[in-house]
Amino acid sequence: MHLFLKNNLNLIFFISLLFFPFIALGNFFLLLLFFSLIILKEKLPEIDFQTSFLILYVIFTIFSIIFSIDFYRSLGEGKEVLNFIAYFLSLIYFSKKIKNDKLIFAFIIPSIFLSLYGIGEYFFKGIGDKNYRIHGLQSHYMTYSGFLLIYFAVLVSYFMLGENKKFKRISFLGALFTIPPIFLSLTRNTWIGLFAILFFLLLFFNKKYLILFFLIPLLLFIFLPDTVGKRIFSIFDLKDKTNFDRLMMWKASFNIFLQKPITGFGLGIPQKDYIFFKEEGGIRERIPHFHSNIFQILPERGIFALISYFGFIITALIS
Repeated sequence: MHLFLKNNLNLIFFISLLFFPFIALGNFFLLLLFFSLIILKEKLPEIDFQTSFLILYVIFTIFSIIFSIDFYRSLGEGKEVLNFIAYFLSLIYFSKKIKNDKLIFAFIIPSIFLSLYGIGEYFFKGIGDKNYRIHGLQSHYMTYSGFLLIYFAVLVSYFMLGENKKFKRISFLGALFTIPPIFLSLTRNTWIGLFAILFFLLLFFNKKYLILFFLIPLLLFIFLPDTVGKRIFSIFDLKDKTNFDRLMMWKASFNIFLQKPITGFGLGIPQKDYIFFKEEGGIRERIPHFHSNIFQILPERGIFALISYFGFIITALIS
C-alpha cells in the first residue's frame, strides 16, 4: 500500500484535477491525495504569506459555524471546509514538487469536453428558447460557466507563459472552445471575469495581442445569438430588473452583516433566510447566493473572513 501510494501520487493528483468539474468525485481524489501525503509522512513546505490568509479564511469560516444562529444548519454547509483543506494543502505540496507540463492536459481534456457538451446542449434545447441558459453537467448555469472560466484562465495563461510549443497550441485551442459556451450560459459575471483575465494577461505579458480584447466581442456579436448582445449591454443598465434586484440583495446583505459583524449569521443562513431580510423593491424572495463574494462573505462569516479573503486575493496578485 505504502509503495503503491508513493509511486502513484502524481497520477492521483492528475485524476483529481481531471475530475474537478465532477465536484464530489474531484474532492474524493483530493482527499485521497491528502491522506496519502499523511500516510507517506511527506513533509509539506513552510506556509507562505499568501497561504496564511487562506488558512485564516478557513478558521473564520469555522468560527461562523460555531457561532451560527443555527449551528446544525451551518454545520451541514461546512463540508466546504474539507474542500479547502484537501485541495490547498495538496496543491501547496505539489506546486513545489511537480514541474510537469503534461499536467496541462488535466485542464485541456475536461475543458473541451464540457465546452462541446454545452454547445450540444444549446443546439438541442436552446435554439428555440432565447432565454435558455446552458448548464452542462452542472446543476446551475453559473456553476457551469464558473468552471469554464477557470479553464479559460489556466489555458490562456499556459498559452502565454508555457514552454512546450505543442502544448501551448493545444491549450489555445482548448481556451477557444470555452468561449462560446461561456457566453451561451448568459452569465454576465463570468463574461466580465473572462475579459478581465484576458485584458490583464495581455497587458502584462503580451501587449501585441491586445487586439484580441476588442476582436473577441466583435466576433461574439457576429456569430452568437442576439440574446448575448442584449445581455452584455444590460450589464450597464441600472434600470434592468435583475441589476436592481442585485442592488437590493447587496443592501440586505450589508444590513444583515451589521447585526452580527464579527462571525456572521453562519454558513448558508443569510441566503436561505433571505425572505426575512429582503429589502422593499427586491424581486426574489429566495436566492441561492448574493451574486457577489463580498456580499456573500460579510453576512455569512463576518468582517475578519472578508479581510482574510481580500488578503489572499491581493497577495496572489502582487506575488
